[in-house]
Amino acid sequence: MPDRPLWYWDAAVARFRNQRGRFVAQETVLSSLQASEEAARRQARVLARQVARKQIPPNEFREGMRELLKQEHIREALVGNGGLRQMDSAAWGRIGGNLSSQYRYLDNFTTDLVTKDLTEAQIIARAEMYANSAKSEFHAAWRDANAQSDEMAAVRWVMTPAEHCEDCIAFANLGWQLIADDPFGGAVPGDGTTACRTNCRCHLEYGPRSRVE
Repeated sequence: MPDRPLWYWDAAVARFRNQRGRFVAQETVLSSLQASEEAARRQARVLARQVARKQIPPNEFREGMRELLKQEHIREALVGNGGLRQMDSAAWGRIGGNLSSQYRYLDNFTTDLVTKDLTEAQIIARAEMYANSAKSEFHAAWRDANAQSDEMAAVRWVMTPAEHCEDCIAFANLGWQLIADDPFGGAVPGDGTTACRTNCRCHLEYGPRSRVE
């Protein structure tokens, strides 16, 4: 596992840097993470089709999905936390807790594959939701890093071009808010607490306190 991902968050200056220490635009980082998330969804779709067509047994599907989730959750958390050296016990604990929840859901899904007559489309859609859950690791870590920064005290919920649920629309309509006020009730995009669950396509944007005042 690399000490630092391709990009990492430098809380001292509230900017992303690359491995050479140069600043990287937020849009570049988010675009890269979205590409990684899409790759995870593709892998989930492959496993889902295989189990739907009985090319692999349900238990093999479960193990493949567990490994996919583990790798993607860690990858997202590494970027949000700023690299392996910044991953303290709390950061690893959050990953462990999130993965434990996803593994329980996955166990239930595996049981449903055996006991219920699910269509291939249903299996694929459900598998993609598990893959989507990893994005919350980045957003939660990034939120916490900004909360400790003197540079960035404000946050807003940003909707990208997509269909959005009523929760995301309400959060976006709040505009700029102070991080300290916890305007979203602890929610971050993709954590499953909004109506769109892990299918959320939003992201958080941070700025100086002057954005609120």
